[in-house]
Amino acid sequence: MTKKQIILLVLSIAMLRAQSQPVIDGVINASENYIQIGTYSSTNNSFGNDNDLGALYYRYGISGGLSYIYVGITGRIDGSNNIVLFMDFSNYAGRSTGTLGGGTTSNMGVFSTSTGAGDCGGNGGLNGVRMSNGFDADYAFAFNEGGSATNLYCDAMRFSALGSTPDGYFEQGYAGTVNQTGTSGNLTLPFSIGCGANCPGSMTLAYRGDYNPPTVSNSGIEMRIPVQALPGVAPGDYVRFFVVITNQFGFMSNESIPSMSSAGNPGCDADLSGQTDLFTGLWLLPFNFLDFEATPGKNSVQLQWKVSGNREQQQYLVEKSANGISFETISTITATMADEQFYHAVDTEPWAGWNFYRITAIDGVQRKRSSIIKRIYYGMPVTTAIAPNPVKGNVVQLLTGGLAKGVYTIRLVSLDGKLLFSRRWVFEGTQPTYRFETNAPLPAGMYWLVLQTGNQPPVRLKMIQQ
Repeated sequence: MTKKQIILLVLSIAMLRAQSQPVIDGVINASENYIQIGTYSSTNNSFGNDNDLGALYYRYGISGGLSYIYVGITGRIDGSNNIVLFMDFSNYAGRSTGTLGGGTTSNMGVFSTSTGAGDCGGNGGLNGVRMSNGFDADYAFAFNEGGSATNLYCDAMRFSALGSTPDGYFEQGYAGTVNQTGTSGNLTLPFSIGCGANCPGSMTLAYRGDYNPPTVSNSGIEMRIPVQALPGVAPGDYVRFFVVITNQFGFMSNESIPSMSSAGNPGCDADLSGQTDLFTGLWLLPFNFLDFEATPGKNSVQLQWKVSGNREQQQYLVEKSANGISFETISTITATMADEQFYHAVDTEPWAGWNFYRITAIDGVQRKRSSIIKRIYYGMPVTTAIAPNPVKGNVVQLLTGGLAKGVYTIRLVSLDGKLLFSRRWVFEGTQPTYRFETNAPLPAGMYWLVLQTGNQPPVRLKMIQQ
């Protein structure tokens, strides 16, 4: 990527992180902050005005510990024609120079290899297609109305690497259907991954079939897929896309995003390898904090966090604060490249009272991403005390071990809550003891000595006056 592309990508990611997640309803609204990553910019229209593409949109989101890909395709199809979306992920080896089907078979829609399959005869549907030079097809989704006026159907395909077993179509199946009026549905993807209850339905899909520019130009297919539902893909990878209209047998039209330079239909077993521009730019899948825990121990606080998509991060800053606003770094952990990774750190000098912790990840171009903030109350160590106690006369001595530096208010309060004495104390954090005098010796009895700094909860010490 060029420096300009990286800057634009960083700005785009910052914008997306700050926004709420899109509503999956088949309408690509400006308020949902999608990025338009490709458009149909040709006069090619071989399948007629009822089969059109407008633009391709992308964004990502993070929710409930999962990273999501959002894709919007404005356009429409009729009859049994298909809009086919191809995905190429940076760390997944799929179909690069080979044909999509390789040596495998299928009887599923546009991917069919069945003899006599309509326009593509014994050659199969998209089976013999070679993708654009530089594009490695990893996953594909074929959407069609199936001749219905009310439904949209989805077939899903996962491809394998060249020379692997199987060589071509890897996992495939019918994912499900939604209506044509924008009601979303959860579809089950046919891929073998233990996504379980964390990603029910695996894919959320909606479609509005009323695309008709310039009157209606933002309707079409809208989908959301958890990254964790795609085997071989992880947050931190990059993704790019290619979209094309085909007929029901996989005969490829000349209408695509990005647009084809040729006016003719590529047709059956299309060879796109002579073109180097039939795919979008690279887009990042989100790095994510999956978990962060802070646990107080006898003399320390144990910190543990888990991340996904740890491919760009270089280090983690372990940060601590007394108020949850101003943080200081207490240690630095070198990142390990992995799809998922646990990390551990220890704060050996927790402050008495409230401690606030967060983890900040830093990548190779100094982009920062912080975890949630954990607040831990650390009990007063035994070295913070009044000594001697009972107190004689009007001199009180504090043992300051365990106290955080700060500006304190010292108060002496009777057991019934009456304020008897108050003073301000600036503690530098280094003095082992602190002595102060009350106005006069207190009457014999029991009192509370209360220490408070900032907005932290007060620390109460029981004092006995002789």
